[in-house]
Amino acid sequence: DLIVCEDGSDDAYTNSLVGVTPKGEVYRFGQGHAAVELAGCTFSPDGSTLFFNVQERGWTMAVTGPWQERAKPS
Repeated sequence: DLIVCEDGSDDAYTNSLVGVTPKGEVYRFGQGHAAVELAGCTFSPDGSTLFFNVQERGWTMAVTGPWQERAKPS
């Protein structure tokens, strides 16, 4: 799946990490507090850890699996 950082346009909006499946299905993977921007999500080279930044706090977060594996398209 592709994980993206969703950025709202005002302080009342809660920003999220959103997943998109190979079939185009969208789901909320994670959620930040209001008025913080989640940015720069990427997986480690071995795919075991997802990193993302909380911009206003200057934090880098690490989320570890195990992650669900999807069947390869035929």
